[in-house]
Amino acid sequence: MSKFASSKDTGKNIRDKVLIYGPTHTSKTHAALGWPDPAIIDVENRAGHFADRFQFMHARPRTMQDIVGVLDELQDGQIGCASFIIDGYSAIYEKLVVSHTDTFEKQGKMNAVTDYAMVNKRIAPVREFIFAAADRNLIVTAHSQQKYDRTGNNFSKRERIEFLGDDKFRYAFDYIFRTEATGPDPRANAIKFHVEKSASPRLKIGDTIVVRPNEAFYVLFQQRVSGVTASGNTHPRESGAADTPGRVTTPSSPVLSDNGSITTEQRDRLEVLMHQVGIAQSEFVTLTKNISARRTPLYQELTAREAATMIANLEKRLNERNAA
Repeated sequence: MSKFASSKDTGKNIRDKVLIYGPTHTSKTHAALGWPDPAIIDVENRAGHFADRFQFMHARPRTMQDIVGVLDELQDGQIGCASFIIDGYSAIYEKLVVSHTDTFEKQGKMNAVTDYAMVNKRIAPVREFIFAAADRNLIVTAHSQQKYDRTGNNFSKRERIEFLGDDKFRYAFDYIFRTEATGPDPRANAIKFHVEKSASPRLKIGDTIVVRPNEAFYVLFQQRVSGVTASGNTHPRESGAADTPGRVTTPSSPVLSDNGSITTEQRDRLEVLMHQVGIAQSEFVTLTKNISARRTPLYQELTAREAATMIANLEKRLNERNAA
C-alpha cells in the first residue's frame, strides 16, 4: 500500500503543534489546558492544581522510562484525547543533563562535563513523538533562559531569550509563543503571548496575543489563525484595514450571530468553558433544558442563539466561582 495520500484528505484535519515557553508563573500550563479534551504528561507534577478548573487525563511519570511508557500508550491509541500536553519539556531535558554530568577537580578547581550525546539519545523518544504527532493537537511547555555563546574564556549574551532545552528543536513546531507577565499575579493581570513562529499567514511573527483574566488563550489563538474576529468578520489585517500591530482586542464574551446553526467560534468557546467550569457531557443535558426546545445533549446541534445563551450562562458561573 502506498504511503502517499491526496492533500485533499490530509489537509482536512490539521492539528496544532505548539510550543509555549517563558518564565515561571506566566500561565503556560493554564493556556495549554484550554485545548479541547486534553491529556497531560505532568513532568513537573503541578497540573493537579488545575483540576478544579479543567477536566483532563492526567499522567505523572517519575522516570524517563515512565515518560516513554506514556508516549507508547498514546501512540498505540490506548488513551483517547483530542489534545496532548507535555508539561514541561525543560524539566525532562534538565533532569537528563544533571544525570549525565560528571564533576571532577582539576588544578584545584571544580569542573563539570556533560555527556550531551547520551542526553540526546535518551530524550530521542520524546522528540520522535513530537515530530510524528499528527492525529491530535500537541502542546509543549518549556521554561525560558538567557543563553550565552562561548569564545575561549569569553561569554557573550545572545540577543533573545530562548527556551530551556535544545534550541535546534524549534523546527519541530508550527507555532512558538514566548510568554510575558504584565503584573505579579496572572489571575489579575494580562499575559502576553509573543509570536516567534507561525504557520498561519494571519498570525504574523512579532505579533502579540494579549490574554486577560477569564479569557482563554486557545479561543483567541483559533480566532487569530482563522482570520476571524469575535464579531465574525475577517481580521482587519487581512481585509486591508488599519490594524494595531501585536494586539488582540477580543472581548471575553464574543458578539455572535443569533441566526442559523452554532458557529465554529461558539463551539470552541463552549468546549473551553465546559472544561474551565468542570461541566460533564451528562450535566450539559440538564443545562440545555430551558434553552433548547429539542433537548439536545450535543452542543453541536444548538442554534447560534441557544449557544450564545449557554456561553453567557457558563461565563457567569465561571466569574461567580472565580470571585468566590
